[in-house]
Amino acid sequence: MIFVHGYIHGDPHPGNILVSPEGRNGFSLVLLDHAVYRELDEEFRKDFCQLWEALALKDSKKTMWLGERFGAGKYSRYLPIIFTGTTIERFLHNLWFIDYI
Repeated sequence: MIFVHGYIHGDPHPGNILVSPEGRNGFSLVLLDHAVYRELDEEFRKDFCQLWEALALKDSKKTMWLGERFGAGKYSRYLPIIFTGTTIERFLHNLWFIDYI
């Protein structure tokens, strides 16, 4: 829903998702609480996909770059620490290495 079609449900908990025995494949998902949807524009959707990929791969450099694109400004340099569990020593080493390439 988010990564392929660019729609976000603002309250996705088990009480708002049902499985129906009807549908093309013998079942379908039914989403409830339709007041909290948002459609992402295509550029944001792609960047959001890349962010989750970078987080899963613990790619600090790409996470920082995407943080800049999302408007985190000077704080984007802290995203790798927050999201990937990178140690401060490794983070500072990467910053030095990136700054001098």
